[in-house]
Amino acid sequence: MMNINELLSSTNSTIKYPAIVLLKLSGKVIDKKVDNPLFSVEDGFLVLDHCKKIDDFATELQIFQDTISIGMKIVSRIKHDQQVCELLSLKAIPDFDPDQVRWEMISPVFENHFSIMFRFLVNLIADLGYDSLKWS
Repeated sequence: MMNINELLSSTNSTIKYPAIVLLKLSGKVIDKKVDNPLFSVEDGFLVLDHCKKIDDFATELQIFQDTISIGMKIVSRIKHDQQVCELLSLKAIPDFDPDQVRWEMISPVFENHFSIMFRFLVNLIADLGYDSLKWS
């Protein structure tokens, strides 16, 4: 899991391509005044590759095709693991819904890197119960 500064510093040294980078999480609480409030987490990953020559459009197109293919294989694996009730998958990505997967091309970025970002929501039960003992 990396933020953009960590990624920038590693692109010139140890990263191997294509790379899969887990995105830092973001989310929100969904209450809607119902019995089961949710903690909605936006999860995702980035598939990143590097084009050695600037303006090598054929290679850039190939990178786009390859990175989207890798990402779709990951999505299909998550879907499969959820369908067969793989315990670790159910714990790591509860409520995974392939219909909610969004992708976006993020390119070119720093030093001729090209990537596809895949994002999806994961919903967890939120504990919004008030405990007065924690506030004394």
